Amino acid sequence: MLWQISCRCVPRQLRQTRLAVAGKKMPAGITLLVLLFSFAAAAFGQAADTVPRFEAADVRAGTNGFFEGAVRARVEGERYVVRSATMVDLVAAAYGVKDSDVVDGPAWLEMDRFDVDAKLPPNTPQETVQKMLQSLLAERFNLVVHKDTRAQLEFVLTAGSGQPKLKAAAGTGDSGCRQQQQVSSDPGDIPEMDYSCRNITMADFAGSLQGLAPGYITQPVVDQTALKGPWDFDLHWTPIGGLKMAGPDGLTMFNAIDKELGLKLEQKTSSTPVLAVDSVNQKPGPNPPGTEKMLPPPPPLAFEVAVIKPSGPGEKDGGIRFSGDGLTIQNLPMKSLLSFAWALERDEDVAIAGIPKSLEGKSFDIDAKVDPAALAGSQVNMEAIQPMLRTLLISRFQIASHTEDRPAETYALVAAGPKLKKADPSSRTHCVAGPRPGEPSPRLTNRTLKRVFHCQNVTMAEFAAMLPDLGGAYLDDPIRDATGLAGRWDFTLAYSPQGQLNKGAVGSDPAQGGAAQVSDPNGAITLFEAVERELGLKLEKEKRPLPVLVIDHMLDAPVEN
Repeated sequence: MLWQISCRCVPRQLRQTRLAVAGKKMPAGITLLVLLFSFAAAAFGQAADTVPRFEAADVRAGTNGFFEGAVRARVEGERYVVRSATMVDLVAAAYGVKDSDVVDGPAWLEMDRFDVDAKLPPNTPQETVQKMLQSLLAERFNLVVHKDTRAQLEFVLTAGSGQPKLKAAAGTGDSGCRQQQQVSSDPGDIPEMDYSCRNITMADFAGSLQGLAPGYITQPVVDQTALKGPWDFDLHWTPIGGLKMAGPDGLTMFNAIDKELGLKLEQKTSSTPVLAVDSVNQKPGPNPPGTEKMLPPPPPLAFEVAVIKPSGPGEKDGGIRFSGDGLTIQNLPMKSLLSFAWALERDEDVAIAGIPKSLEGKSFDIDAKVDPAALAGSQVNMEAIQPMLRTLLISRFQIASHTEDRPAETYALVAAGPKLKKADPSSRTHCVAGPRPGEPSPRLTNRTLKRVFHCQNVTMAEFAAMLPDLGGAYLDDPIRDATGLAGRWDFTLAYSPQGQLNKGAVGSDPAQGGAAQVSDPNGAITLFEAVERELGLKLEKEKRPLPVLVIDHMLDAPVEN
């Protein structure tokens, strides 16, 4: 992978399933304003003539995706922009709660996505933007919500019965937990996780635990220790996949926190403040008359300066990096450049045809900048970068192209003795990483199963559509639903990423429709095996027409910068 970002419009090999959310560090140069404000006392029941509203707002259906991340919102001058947000995202942003605390409502709340373009007065405070978004949801979706409390299952970190075994930190230096270098060991040695935590608060430690031990901790951890100030400590535990090998000498994450820190990490059911959705329309109301005039399309951006040159012979690493006013690309093959610029969904090797042979094996560096005056105080973003890069490549390489459907080898999802559970039709439709809440992770019995998803209230058509995202490197092209299974279903899917497979273990089994199969001595399970063993479905190869970008003409080298 060259560079990763969560966006369905980006080639899958340049994508990751989720961008940073509030409180996490964003990739440099990407403005991603995730609106998480505190509750306003007057959020409910304000007089209609005193509620702030956007001057104009265009609300429409967005691109449906399954791992799109948090609300991607940004302010561009006097325009407020949201892309590919679920109703849960929008409600959480408008009322200042976590998306997990938006409860009830119809099943589609986490599935359907929406785009919003709205006009703002200059320098509108964030608190006012929040109330404007509340007004928009009420007026265009007839959203009705109320505050409530619910019993929810969560991980809670508390002080133990004795004295905590922590050392007060001096309060200087870097803060966080860092894994210590493991000394080379014999094959029979029991694996161990060894972390050194310095100058860290309990709130930050609790917030990091899911990332430190995802096999043990499947949900965010709430800090209820009441311990103030930064602390220093070390923590050692046996990884979840090594417990069987360790036997009685194994130390779980929970036992390590108890014995080594004098704290308790437990899963509890507690009463949590939530925001309940009473009712909401699935489709937004029409834009008021005059919206297009008040919200004309922004003028297209173009690079003011752009340098394109062949990559040096010694360059090894490649990637794409955004800055506030431009784009830097290093050592990227031409196919990858075209795939990114044209926002191709498929594997670039089959999605592009006609590139001159003289360009095969060649990579390029690009350094491009936008005139700061044209940005009007905002920053470049994915929505603008791809068409800008496409225009640049067309100009410098004199590209002429067209798109056509061509026969391609891909997969169909078929039934082979389904092992699925009928869904509660009132439950939320989603497919998310991790085991179902309250259920043990499959990683407890097989540490190679590093990809675990649970799907709830999904149709087979929806599952087939999400499989290329779920499957990562296993699948590139759209999957056709040929199961013939009606209704909605619940299930868990656990498989091993390709990096976990022993080299040479994967082959092609004609009896399985050509799907990659594996009998791996380390217990790894391919996506194809998991779909069949765990779900009673199969991925069978087939040929059908899929879109291809065809290059009709292209120079061997860019014209002079």
